Amino acid sequence: MIPSVQTCLDIMDKYQMLENIRAHSIMVARVAYVITLGLGQKGQKVSKELVLAGALLHDIGKTEALEHGGDHVKIGQDICQKEGFEELVPIVAEH
Repeated sequence: MIPSVQTCLDIMDKYQMLENIRAHSIMVARVAYVITLGLGQKGQKVSKELVLAGALLHDIGKTEALEHGGDHVKIGQDICQKEGFEELVPIVAEH
């Protein structure tokens, strides 16, 4: 499942994403969206929903890693799997 923007924001709240990481993720999503629009104008087929969700949640494991240790990428992958966002796992893994 690809989560909506609102669901991504809710997940940020659920996992108590630090405000600076949240702001960073929102900015990454804005930039990624603009790039996606440009690719679309060039004829590339890119899922805007997947790009936005991946950008918003790419650092979902960072707060836990900072507070408790561990690899934020692995933690983020685990969170995405737990929440049923299988499509985001490779994005989180490669960010």
